[in-house]
Amino acid sequence: AWQDWVPAKTHQHYRSSQGDIESWLQLNEVIGDRVRFSLHCRIEASGNTHVVESELRFRTQAQIVTSLRHCGFVVDHSYGNWQSRALTDQSRTMVFVAHCT
Repeated sequence: AWQDWVPAKTHQHYRSSQGDIESWLQLNEVIGDRVRFSLHCRIEASGNTHVVESELRFRTQAQIVTSLRHCGFVVDHSYGNWQSRALTDQSRTMVFVAHCT
């Protein structure tokens, strides 16, 4: 999914309480399972651009389950979205239901 986080594919215009906004994502760096990117928002009336730098870590289901177990949790269910659909290799979201032991 993050491979498409480039201005040409993420460029948007919308209205907000601050007026018309132009926004886009810029992929900055990929190191292992970590992705660094920037969200750019330009307020058209003033021309000011605000940039928010972010980093996400993409972990496997097994890595997350191991971390939860290490912290004293038991995983009851793993889902591929917030509607409790099956977790597959194509799932863009992982949702874990766990309880503390």
